[in-house]
Amino acid sequence: MSNTITDTQWGQVEALYPDGLPPYIMDVNKKLVRVRSTQYEGAPTKIVRISVRDIVQYYAQGWGMAGVRTLGNLTGDWRMIDNLAHEVLSIFKIVNPDGIKREASKQGMEWG
Repeated sequence: MSNTITDTQWGQVEALYPDGLPPYIMDVNKKLVRVRSTQYEGAPTKIVRISVRDIVQYYAQGWGMAGVRTLGNLTGDWRMIDNLAHEVLSIFKIVNPDGIKREASKQGMEWG
């Protein structure tokens, strides 16, 4: 299976952002979304690779309270991490919905 997304899928991803793709999104394919992010205000920017597995594991945690959360190799304030997780999930729903379902099944989750 190729990791490359189709032009149609790319158009659907772009449609998530009416004002244009944000500059922190560096790359999108079926297995990874790469973003530029910081762990806290004033921290250096780092490249974060978020996989389908990372997204499923994030939601499998069932985060309940505010605090520090982790997505892939990025740890930070729950609001920033939760927003990024939601955004990347929206992208993967477009470019690899079957991959999400397969990974969720491996984690014992049912993904509608």
